[in-house]
Amino acid sequence: MDSVKQLLYLMPDPHSQSWVKVGKTKLPTFQMRIGNYQQGNGPNYTVTWPYCWIGDLRVIDKLELEIKKLFDRNRPLRGRGYTEWVEGYSIDTIRPVIQDIIDGYGYLALPVDDDLLPITVDNVDDVQRRYKNAKKI
Repeated sequence: MDSVKQLLYLMPDPHSQSWVKVGKTKLPTFQMRIGNYQQGNGPNYTVTWPYCWIGDLRVIDKLELEIKKLFDRNRPLRGRGYTEWVEGYSIDTIRPVIQDIIDGYGYLALPVDDDLLPITVDNVDDVQRRYKNAKKI
């Protein structure tokens, strides 16, 4: 039985350069997550996940816990919908910090292939096809 794969994604705040959402979502159903974000932003803004990593569900869960611990002080907003938002970073400044956590702990979380980035509602099927049966994750 194949394990469930998850994506760890970075999503910029469309209204500010100093907030980044660091979230996770299961590969088989992530079209609902990104679709809900797109629905909430309307047709004049395309929701993008410029950087993502993929791994086993348990690995991404552990990675998310480490990220939340590391950035606890940068997550001043609490409550539903807020806990994944990190303040004081941009997509490009937080990315190497996340990669350092992955490398430092030896997590088997691989960057999503560049040709699939950014992930949007328009390429969900391509991402799912690429990683659905991937064995090296």
